[in-house]
Amino acid sequence: MYKIILTGDKENELQANPFELHLKEKNEINLEKTYTSDEEALKEVPYFEFSVEGKYKTSSKLNYNIYLEEIEESKISRELVKVNLTKVISNKEQEVLKTTKVSDLETYEKENQRILYNDSMEFSKYSSNKINTYRLRSWVIDTISDFGDYGDIEGGSLIIEPETYKFRINIAVEEIEKDIVNAPVLLDNMIPVVYDEVKESWVKATDDNWYNYEEKKWANAVTIDNTKVLDLSGNNNHGAINNVTITEEGAEFKGSATTVNLPGLKEET
Repeated sequence: MYKIILTGDKENELQANPFELHLKEKNEINLEKTYTSDEEALKEVPYFEFSVEGKYKTSSKLNYNIYLEEIEESKISRELVKVNLTKVISNKEQEVLKTTKVSDLETYEKENQRILYNDSMEFSKYSSNKINTYRLRSWVIDTISDFGDYGDIEGGSLIIEPETYKFRINIAVEEIEKDIVNAPVLLDNMIPVVYDEVKESWVKATDDNWYNYEEKKWANAVTIDNTKVLDLSGNNNHGAINNVTITEEGAEFKGSATTVNLPGLKEET
């Protein structure tokens, strides 16, 4: 570097020869967002939080896979990327996937898909909605040394663009276990009943409208006991009706009653 001041009317001549500048770096490059140890990474890497929500319909248990899917090629290989997954339970993190390289994860369906964790959630009519929350941490280990051969640099500068490893998290349902509910069985002297909203009373049901568990229409039935069949007709001759015959359709009896009241059942005759 130099400075020259020209004054007066004298002729001045300035000559400069070309020169080369050589810059010698140390044989290491510091990379951002790399960590010397897993413990350091787990303390400093910000986590990505996501949730899986399930709603009860006809299933009792839902099994699903959480997997990583690479979405574009990168010079950063799977060998250099580590991941750690935790599950949030009662506001505390529980490790469900210990720190591991992406390359060591089991392949899901394609080579660019790697399984992180397999989980499930159970339902009941008392606990119909479930939410599982997870936190994923990922980072690049600090052993990168080979950036490839960039060739001879002529008339310009060498610019090394930052590399990224991009992926997304997917959820895949593996199995839905449905409630296995046995069909109701009527015992002797029992008949199926449903509640009639118009009559505001229980009436005898037919096989096709008795129950529907998917619509939460539960099965109800009553036991007919001839010792408890009463005459409630308008002639005020109230009392037990004898010689009642139980049939598939209900009860047959002799008498002039117009209304019969069975336990839990009211039928018009």
